[in-house]
Amino acid sequence: LPRPVSSQAERHLRTSLELFVSSVHPTQIPLVLLAVLLEGKVVFLSSRASLLVHVIAAARHLAAPVAWHHPCVPLCPRPLAVDLVNYPGPFLLGLARAYDPDDVFVELP
Repeated sequence: LPRPVSSQAERHLRTSLELFVSSVHPTQIPLVLLAVLLEGKVVFLSSRASLLVHVIAAARHLAAPVAWHHPCVPLCPRPLAVDLVNYPGPFLLGLARAYDPDDVFVELP
């Protein structure tokens, strides 16, 4: 039997929150939430595409009751990311990490 939609949404949210807490360093969690609440530019990098989708969904949910009405691209293609990073307004962006010698993004330690 298929699960009801509400049950699927609750399970997705629970999984997203668990992955957010386990993937984002504890000192960075308040910074991410502050950036989302202050409508900043937030870029997540990961080698796991599914993790990006869950972490961005959790970040949006944790900002509740504030709703995010700005661009949100959980899994952004690299060519589009260059343009979005220069977007003047706030955004949530997920980039899959892959080696590219001509990459304009620099991973910081």
